[in-house]
Amino acid sequence: MKYFWKFLLVLMILFSGCVKDDDGNYTIYGPEDLDGPQLVHPYTTDQNEMAVYEFMDNELLDNLLYVYPESLIGELMEAKAEMESLEQPIEIVFIMTPGFGTDENFFQFGEQLADRLTRPYASYPPDGVYSLKALQLVTSDTENSFVNVEKSTYAKAAKLAKRGGICATLAIAHSLVRRLNGLVPREATGNWESVTETNDEGNEVWDPDFLRTIYRASGDTDGSRGLTNEQIERAHTADYSSSWRIRISRALTAIKREGTDMTNAQLAVKCEDLKNMIEENRDDCLLRLLGKKTVDGREVTVGHRMTITGVDCSNGSMKITTINTGRQDRNNDWENVPYNPGEEEWEITPDGINPPAHWEHIDWEESFFSCFDEEPKDPQNVDPTRGEPGTIYN
Repeated sequence: MKYFWKFLLVLMILFSGCVKDDDGNYTIYGPEDLDGPQLVHPYTTDQNEMAVYEFMDNELLDNLLYVYPESLIGELMEAKAEMESLEQPIEIVFIMTPGFGTDENFFQFGEQLADRLTRPYASYPPDGVYSLKALQLVTSDTENSFVNVEKSTYAKAAKLAKRGGICATLAIAHSLVRRLNGLVPREATGNWESVTETNDEGNEVWDPDFLRTIYRASGDTDGSRGLTNEQIERAHTADYSSSWRIRISRALTAIKREGTDMTNAQLAVKCEDLKNMIEENRDDCLLRLLGKKTVDGREVTVGHRMTITGVDCSNGSMKITTINTGRQDRNNDWENVPYNPGEEEWEITPDGINPPAHWEHIDWEESFFSCFDEEPKDPQNVDPTRGEPGTIYN
């Protein structure tokens, strides 16, 4: 079946993170890890259709007795091998119904899988035959990264699979609207267009065109949505206002590096430095984290970037409050990204980094911050309304 070759192409594509490899002047980071537990079994099923969701793993493939068309088993084995070679965790899920259906693709499983495939509403059939209804791609964020792969939408699924996370774009968006003295108004002001909208569920979300505008300002051309540090700085300092410019007030600065312990005094100096940038200088700062996790016996490097809203220096630790940029778009399409995702607290101590509870599956090893500030283009004629849209919107 030709569409399975298309699906194989999906698996060959590495999922780009929100931060890509940087140029020589920057630390090299791996892909972003989204907010959420990793590859939880997709036991949620559609009971109305009696569908059975099951991971395509080696046990499932080894106990296939018959597959139609016959070439399908070889293609599935190749797809599984390609999937296991990827650094970013991704799994394939079969969506099946017991018995023969109108679809031309079906599997026959051995009795060894009877207990595994039995559901309270869908017993294992006597002949072990299941019809394949669809496939699903699952990444590390099970809340936001289910991509249903219907037989007629493989081209669309391939495009979705190539897109990574947008934590960097979101960190900049929150900076422009919530920090930087409201450089970009949230509501329509003058010739500004509103940067948020209300979705069908009645929730306030980012206007996807606003997020795309920030992403385009980075100069990235591969469409993956992941950004290098240089691209992040370019997007953050783009010309958003006719009256105000944004400058880098502090380049990427290390707080704690891998394998390096600090004294309480050294950490206190770093903490007061960042606190001063935010509270005294009234600059806007972003937190950058780098860590590792184990996926199927493999060590994977992950990174994450957030907008800082507060810093506390006390009791020998550095507590940083950030906007949760891990809450992103379900279908990697810039749509329905929460404008109010909530805040998180990250603690940095002389010995290590203590993340919020839902980030504990990662061993965070390195932390950095960078800061930005706005300044008037004409100090003699400062427009308190923040001016008209700059060239970034042209």
